Amino acid sequence: MHNESLRVRLKSSLLIFLQDLAQDWKSVLLFFLPILAVLIYIDSSFYTDIGFLQFHSMDEYAFYGSLLRMYGGLAHGPMTDLFNFGFYNYGFIFFLVNLLTVSPFIILHNTVMAIIMPRLVTSFFALLALIYIYKFCRIYLTKTASYLIVLISAVMPSFWVNATWLHPDWMMAAFLIASI
Repeated sequence: MHNESLRVRLKSSLLIFLQDLAQDWKSVLLFFLPILAVLIYIDSSFYTDIGFLQFHSMDEYAFYGSLLRMYGGLAHGPMTDLFNFGFYNYGFIFFLVNLLTVSPFIILHNTVMAIIMPRLVTSFFALLALIYIYKFCRIYLTKTASYLIVLISAVMPSFWVNATWLHPDWMMAAFLIASI
């Protein structure tokens, strides 16, 4: 009974969010599309060579190695390697989501795309967090004030730094804001 109630509440909350987003989709699209374009440009333009990556961002280099090890465990065994993602323990779901996005490129031996795709996942969650912030602010504020708050968040340098590298910060933030 409790699970059914929770499921109904989650479904109704998601439906309300999507209906609200559908009513305001043009302005949301016009505001958030340029942010997405800049994030994609940053994700795909800088430090995509695996050799340079290890000197620029040791965390991303280590995460890439963890994803390769997980893929090896999934594809060739032992299966325990799927759950062995090294000294960074951000949780299995974080690594699984990134593994699912990079697996096709690992299979194709496309290292550049295998580096870019987890960044794009992080950028997607950063943008999703901004949309959640906007929608949350719209409950209490005008459209202009809501956009201003999102703009203030988006111009902070840490937004761009954390949104363009392989870390769970924005994924956690998006889920946290969605839970409010």
